[in-house]
Amino acid sequence: MVQLIRPLPSAQVALSIPPMIPAKNTTLSLPSYGQSALTVKDYGLVATSGAQTQISTASIAKVITALCILEQKPLHTGQKGPEITMSRRDVELYQQEVSHNGSRVQVYEGQKMSEYMALQAIMIPSANNIANSLAEWAFGSLEAYSEYANNFAMRHGLVNTRIGSDASGYDPSTVSSASDLARLGVIAEKNALLMEIAGQESAVFPLSGEMTNYNSILGQDGITGLKTGNNEQNPGGFLFTGRTQAAGKSIEFAGSILGASSLSEALESSQALVASLPGNFEKVVIAQNSQEVGTVTTQWGGTAAVLLAESTSVVRYRGDVIKLQPTIVPTSGTKAEKIGVVGILTNNSTMSKNLIIKEPARGPSLFWRLTRIR
Repeated sequence: MVQLIRPLPSAQVALSIPPMIPAKNTTLSLPSYGQSALTVKDYGLVATSGAQTQISTASIAKVITALCILEQKPLHTGQKGPEITMSRRDVELYQQEVSHNGSRVQVYEGQKMSEYMALQAIMIPSANNIANSLAEWAFGSLEAYSEYANNFAMRHGLVNTRIGSDASGYDPSTVSSASDLARLGVIAEKNALLMEIAGQESAVFPLSGEMTNYNSILGQDGITGLKTGNNEQNPGGFLFTGRTQAAGKSIEFAGSILGASSLSEALESSQALVASLPGNFEKVVIAQNSQEVGTVTTQWGGTAAVLLAESTSVVRYRGDVIKLQPTIVPTSGTKAEKIGVVGILTNNSTMSKNLIIKEPARGPSLFWRLTRIR
């Protein structure tokens, strides 16, 4: 009786799942000059080139200006926000830009400009004077703005980013790295109003008329924004965002290129990098529906197939390793049941799929039950 009522012993489970699927070579068109970085939503920072050292951001700094303004004076899509009255000080800021031929939008004392239009002015024609006027309006002074903006950079983990003496980026004291700016692009993508403005090809201003976006490749290869920059220390820089199709999946990206010889070279290199992105993703099929991935062998010699419960595939960046980590629970092999899971891990995602027995092994004979030792 004891032999007949004893629980059946656990079967041996042998899986044919490899522990990992190795990475493959990538073919991104990264520039050979300066520095660059590229991030993809759900995949993180996928590639960099060049030394990720501090370099002047030039007008790319205005993305931080806009984000800080929108934290201090929030606006939502469809809103124009409060009107800002241009003062004598704002006219002086405009004249300063005229004197050193900086990018600018003309203003006059007493002019009213909505917060929305002011944000258009700094993001589309890259008006240095309006960036500084906005910062002083929102924070009281450029010094107070600089303190807030540096805190913003620290809060968001932009470790190579320092905000200098102005809000426009014209002064070379505002510095960052390509990898930091790529992360900044991810932050900016979460602000719908800023991305709406960055996606506009032009805007009209009272005295300056219609002014076009310096981002001349807007809309090409899925590019949705974001900001150009160039000065003597960094003749060509571009922070870009966008989305494209890769391996049947829509992916969102953000990246930056710094240290080009000109703004046009930075834009051309960014376009080539973005165009090369889809070819660096692939769909990897782990198993088809009900595919056999192992065998259960009982102590009396019965066998049952281990199946992955459903079709499983992963869209991966080719440079990522896929790790497969099975976890098995004890089973006698004589029931149709779940016997464990297999974890599927890439650099930035984790999923698990059930391992099952669909057709159980035959049960033990009466003779085996009565004569079993273990």
